[in-house]
This record gives sequence, C-alpha cells and structure tokens, in this order.
Amino acid sequence: MGKDNIPFHAVILPAMLIASGEGYILPHQIVSTEYLLYEGQKFSKSRRVGLWIDEALEIIKDPDYWRFVLIRIRPEERDTNFSWREFQRIVNAELNDNIGNFVYRVLSFTRRFFDSTVPKPGEFDDIDVSTWREAGEYYEEYIRYMLDFKPKQAVEKILYIGRVGNQYLNKRAPWNEIKIDPSRAGTTIYLSLNLVSILALLMYPFTPGASERLWRMLGFKTDVKEIVIPRKIFYSIEPGMKISSEIEPLFEKLPDDFSEKVVQEILPRVREKIQDLRPDHLRF
Repeated sequence: MGKDNIPFHAVILPAMLIASGEGYILPHQIVSTEYLLYEGQKFSKSRRVGLWIDEALEIIKDPDYWRFVLIRIRPEERDTNFSWREFQRIVNAELNDNIGNFVYRVLSFTRRFFDSTVPKPGEFDDIDVSTWREAGEYYEEYIRYMLDFKPKQAVEKILYIGRVGNQYLNKRAPWNEIKIDPSRAGTTIYLSLNLVSILALLMYPFTPGASERLWRMLGFKTDVKEIVIPRKIFYSIEPGMKISSEIEPLFEKLPDDFSEKVVQEILPRVREKIQDLRPDHLRF
C-alpha cells in the first residue's frame, strides 16, 4: 500500500467499519511503503514512464527475478528507485554470485566426491560451531522481520546466510580436505548442505520457482511450501540422504551490456510487440 493511502486505511476505513455496527474486526496493523521511482522519475502511464508486468515478463520470463529485485528495492522506509543497472547488479551479484554460487559449489562437490550422498559428519570444531551459530542468528532475524511485515530486511538476512556459507567453504577448502582427511571434508559438506536447505526454505516466499527446484535437487520428495519452519535454525538434511544427480545453476547471469541494451534495443522492441497484443482499453 502506498503512503498516500494511509489516511484512508488508518482512519476512514476503521470509522466506516465501526459506524456499520456489524462488529467487523478492525485493522490492527497497516503495512505501507514509500514511493518507487523508475529511473529517477515518477511512474506515468500517459508519459510511458515505467515498466508494466507484461513488458517485464517479455524481457525476463522467470518471475522469480522480478520478485526478488522488487523486494530488494522495496521502499519500506524511504522512496527508492528502480534502474536497469541496479536490476542487473542484484541479479548478478546477489542471486548468482552469492546464493547461486554457494548452492552450486556445495551440490556439485557432493555429487563428485560423495556420490550424491549426504556424508556423516564428524565432531564440529570451533569454525563449524561459529558458522552455524552466525547463520542461526540471521535465520532468527529473518523470522522477526517477516512477522513484522518487513520483507526487504528479511531478504537481506538470506543474503547474509549465503555469504556465511561462501566464507565457510573458503575457510574450510573441502577440495583440499578431501585429499588429506575425507572425514573432515564430509563434516564441511554436511553443514554446508544444511545451510543450502535453509536457504531453500527462506527463499520460498520470494523466489518460489527457484526454491522448489533447489528443494528437489536436495532430494526431498515433499513440496517446500508444505514445510512449516520453526523459530530456531534446524538441521533438515540427514546423513545418508541422496541428493539429485541432476544439478543445474539456480540462476543465470545477465550479460555485461544488459542494462544498456535493454534501454536502447530490447524495451522499445518489446513495447511495440506487447502493444499489439493488448486489448484496446489497455493500449496507450
């Protein structure tokens, strides 16, 4: 809800409900946002400033990308701006280099060195314990932000968990551990797989398609949407579980020239195509 609608929903609507005498439940929490701009300008249909959903899905067909980016720039506390350059940065740096990179590293290592089987962990050392504890803190913060209707800040915690996972892999270097101490490498991968499963669960409200694909790659037979997550971080991956042998990148990177090309070439072409497909009353 935009901030210009706050007076109606906070004052006028409750007054109307009370005046009806019907005993309606009154709004007890109102979630609103500031304004979202398009390349520094206010959205305007008459001036064709902005991006419409049919155009967006013609440019990037997977709605997960749009869902994630729009949450990342959601104007929760101040006006924010959509730009194609920022769209490209979020997709490439956050979805791909952070989350996607960690997921693919863990799953491909499991397939190659453990025959797609979750290894049995050994005793956790200080690095393992501190990594799981830090991820658990971000997990709990995610839960709090979601309950407070602050999805933008909740998504930040998903990215923090992804960074924790990548840093953990870099510290542990399981590609070296597997040569020296396979049992130690197994512990690293066991913990990492559980971080991956946590990411799959937390991502579902924002990127349901990617979350469901990841859940399947982890070898689960149930739907990820059926899982009710607890308030505390938990282990969902058990030793001996088989992950899928068919592993694929979770997201795709946008080319380096995407932000320039979409403005100069792609968007004008898409608008011309979409305009012809729209009903007369939706053309402009």
